[in-house]
Amino acid sequence: MSLSEESVSYYSERKTQFDRLKKGTPVGIFGSFYGSRKRDLLSLKKFLLRSGYNARISEDLDTRTGTVRGNPDPVRDRMLSDELITKSDIHLFILVRAKEGEPDNLIQSVSMEIEHLHTLSECGQKSERYVAVYAETGLLGTMGGVCEGLLAIKEDDWVVGEFDDIEEIFRPARQFCLNCIQDIYHW
Repeated sequence: MSLSEESVSYYSERKTQFDRLKKGTPVGIFGSFYGSRKRDLLSLKKFLLRSGYNARISEDLDTRTGTVRGNPDPVRDRMLSDELITKSDIHLFILVRAKEGEPDNLIQSVSMEIEHLHTLSECGQKSERYVAVYAETGLLGTMGGVCEGLLAIKEDDWVVGEFDDIEEIFRPARQFCLNCIQDIYHW
C-alpha cells in the first residue's frame, strides 16, 4: 500500500518542522576535558550533530580567538560553564571514573555543574526538567554523599544511566533528546 501524495507531503512537512525544532533546541554536554575524556565528549557531540541536534560543549561558546583561547583560564572556564547551563534546554552530564594516572577529582567540575543547575532551578531561574546523567559503570555509589543525594532526590525526574564505553550512551542520549523535544513542544 502506498501513501497518497497528500500523506507524503504531510509527513515530509512534519519531518522538516521537527528537524527545525532539533536544530533550534540547545543541548549542553557536560563532562571532564581531562586528557582523552574531551575526545569522548566531542564524539558524543559529533554524533548528536550528525543526527540534527544542536549539541555543544562549553568551549563552543568561547568567542576568544587564537592562542588566547588555548591558554588555561579557570575564571573563563567557569563563565563558559555557567553560560552553557543557562543557554541549554537539554542537559547531558557525563561522569567518568578516574583511570590510573588521572586525578581523583575528575568529576568535580561536572558534579558542581549538576548542583549549579539544580540550584538555579530551586531559585526559579532555570528549568532542570530535561536532564540525563550518564555515569561510568562502578561510579554510582562512590561519588560522595552530596552528589549521590542529589541523584537520589531526582531519580524520578532525571534519566540516570551507566556505561562502560562512551559510545554505549550515544543512542540513548539521542533518544533522550528526541523525547525531550517532543515534550517541550508538545509534539
